[in-house]
Amino acid sequence: MQYLCPSFATLAKQQQLIHFSDFWDLTTPWFEPPNHRRNGWSGVIEYPLMDNSGHIHRYFIKRQENHNTRSLRHPFAGEPTYRRELISILKLQTLNIPTLEVVYYQERKVKGNHQAILITKALENFQSFGQWYESKPDENQISLAFQQLAAIVKQLHQHKLAHYCLYPNHIFIKPDEKNKFDIRLIDLEKVRYTPLSAQGRYKDLDCFLRHASGFSKQHLNLFFNEYFKDLSQFTHIQNKLMQQLPQS
Repeated sequence: MQYLCPSFATLAKQQQLIHFSDFWDLTTPWFEPPNHRRNGWSGVIEYPLMDNSGHIHRYFIKRQENHNTRSLRHPFAGEPTYRRELISILKLQTLNIPTLEVVYYQERKVKGNHQAILITKALENFQSFGQWYESKPDENQISLAFQQLAAIVKQLHQHKLAHYCLYPNHIFIKPDEKNKFDIRLIDLEKVRYTPLSAQGRYKDLDCFLRHASGFSKQHLNLFFNEYFKDLSQFTHIQNKLMQQLPQS
């Protein structure tokens, strides 16, 4: 499986980045330490490319080797986790759910080792939702951001998809126009189709709540009330989550 954005290909070619090996052999320091598990590893670097006008474009280059996930389609050898992330990103894009912008994906096998590269455009001037909240925006901004986030998560679930790793630091936010925000869902390798809609909804919302210790009860209430608006068939889930809210 492969994917290539023509404008990125042109930009990368100017720095002699053309073939899989050119990206694989980059020696830029890791953006975060490589993750060793599933009998393999995966890691991320941040890499800048300059266009002809001198403007810098930043990208995240994810590389992995034998870091595969087993599934019904691939029960034995599994498939690269970055392939799964690519498929999820493209699916969300077709559903108009805001996420990352992919510019490159490629795989190869070398001496029995399954390697994959996924490159996405960096989210310039974004913060994780948790970091943004800690910066103490005003109440109006908080209210609007939580309402917008609830609408995005609700949209995901209406398509019977679940993130399955919906931490606040897997949600990125940037002030856009006045009283509007650009909110993106990232880290999509675990996204899956959930025919039992209630199960996927609860899994994601419970995950979000368990990792939202820095959020006030008032603001979490606002988020859940917005999410469950017009969803009376899921009142049992809302009630269960309300019981888990922090006391302050």
